[in-house]
Amino acid sequence: MLKVFLLLLVSVFISACDPKVGSYEWCERVAHNDKSGWSDDQIAMFSNNCFVER
Repeated sequence: MLKVFLLLLVSVFISACDPKVGSYEWCERVAHNDKSGWSDDQIAMFSNNCFVER
């Protein structure tokens, strides 16, 4: 039971480390993903956050 709890705890901490959507780190990570499976929402989010100069 302790192993399950520790595994769950570690997975929560790892998933909390994703960069904020729209940040430079997020744009870099997403830019290297396979774009053939992207939805229209993902394309719009990437183009609005990563191509527009602020």
